[in-house]
Amino acid sequence: MIKSIFLDVLPITVKNIAKDFEMVMQFWRSWTSLILGLFMVIGSLR
Repeated sequence: MIKSIFLDVLPITVKNIAKDFEMVMQFWRSWTSLILGLFMVIGSLR
């Protein structure tokens, strides 16, 4: 019984983790590009 619950829950959990990971990666990508852009602007101003 425990095994069946595990097999039911596991795919959902993996899917959720993958979705969260994707969101975090997009978040980091946008922030990194923003910070790099700011550094480039600051560097060109100096």
